[in-house]
Amino acid sequence: GMKTIKVNIPAGIKNGQKLKLKGLGQRGQTEELSGDLIMTIEVLNDNNFFIDNQGLHTVKNINLYDAILGGKDTLSCFNKTITFTIPPSTTNGKVLRVKGKGFPIYKQKDKFSDLLISIIVDIPTDLDLDDKAMIQKIKNKHDGTR
Repeated sequence: GMKTIKVNIPAGIKNGQKLKLKGLGQRGQTEELSGDLIMTIEVLNDNNFFIDNQGLHTVKNINLYDAILGGKDTLSCFNKTITFTIPPSTTNGKVLRVKGKGFPIYKQKDKFSDLLISIIVDIPTDLDLDDKAMIQKIKNKHDGTR
């Protein structure tokens, strides 16, 4: 018949990794002769994250002002909130690396890979005439310097 077994999944396990559960496979004549159960892990992708050898990747939208001036922002990563620093002049598509805030490293207690944040800079859509005039001033100042 069916049996239910409780399995501890180690933190940081990767997709396709196999776990060997001693003596939980086919029953043998005696306890010692019982086979092992091999379990293949399938890690379901989270829409906001993916893992590779570099670390844990995610994407974050930031506002134009923080991109230009620098600032701090937060993102939620599984069950915790991570604060990261946006350096001044951060361009669209830039990848920020936050050390040790990624995925647990398999079989290394309290060790984590890096979190890599791909930045998307949002262009403000709520500018009023004064805002646009200021930006026009900046544009005029820089026109011809490219």
